[in-house]
Amino acid sequence: MSTVPTPTAGNDAALTQQQQFFEDVQASLKKWTDSIIILPLRRWHSFRSFFADPAIDPRQAINNLLLNEIAQLRNEEPRLADILTARFLQDEKVRVVANRLNLDESRIHTLQAEGLARICGALWRREQAALMEHRQQWLHRFDLPATSRLVGI
Repeated sequence: MSTVPTPTAGNDAALTQQQQFFEDVQASLKKWTDSIIILPLRRWHSFRSFFADPAIDPRQAINNLLLNEIAQLRNEEPRLADILTARFLQDEKVRVVANRLNLDESRIHTLQAEGLARICGALWRREQAALMEHRQQWLHRFDLPATSRLVGI
């Protein structure tokens, strides 16, 4: 089941990047309790600062960021946040969550996908802003030529 919303405009490379980002966020949630340091979000601009400073534990920083996104989701859609918390943070099985919330297992999967899409969308917007900032920093490093004509040709 895909958590990536269908695009409205067709840029295949951007869609593939967005799909990879969504998969990396979902993988980070799934590895919430693992002690493995290999984190799928390492490659993205908005998360690179967590890996640059040795004083910051990258796992803890990413978990805190994901917790904040779930908390923001809780303000808008408490049920979705509860499902994500139970499934990923507390590592509960779908059956357990479905029984506790008195919902069908397929409905839990649907709501989980919706919650993931909301969190991934918010993080994707953050990633795009970080990428634009990174590009602006690079553009400011280059001096613009004083003339538009080539000299010496």
